[in-house]
Formats: sequence, C-alpha cells, structure tokens
Amino acid sequence: MKKEKRKTFLRILISILIVICIIFLFGLIYVYRIYNQYAATLPEIKDIQYEPPQSSEIYDREGNLIKVVFFSENRIF
Repeated sequence: MKKEKRKTFLRILISILIVICIIFLFGLIYVYRIYNQYAATLPEIKDIQYEPPQSSEIYDREGNLIKVVFFSENRIF
C-alpha cells in the first residue's frame, strides 16, 4: 500500500515538474521573440550622436575662474 502511494506521488510530482519546465521554456521563447522584435528597431550605436549641452567657464587674465554660465544644465567634461 505504501509503495503504491509513493509511486503515485512521484508520478504526480514528475508530471508537475515537466509541466513547469514546459511553461518556463515557452516563457523563455516568448521573451526572446519580444527582445528580437525590439532590438530590430533600434538604431546602430555608431549612428547615435549625443551632444549634451555644456556650460561655459569665464576666466580672468590670471586664470582665476570668475563665473560658470549655463542654460539648462551645468555640465563640464
């Protein structure tokens, strides 16, 4: 009697694990397809040109900083 219960339990457990693996596999395939769909619409890295606004620094004759002037962002490279 105990062996039969144990066998039945193991069959159910293995069946559940197989179903979970199949669901996981379909999920991975779905995510991969969505990723490829979005990746195909992205521009090439070499085509992207980003030139952020920079601030200007004003110095006196002796090289002392007088003022930093910027419009929207205070950026210095």
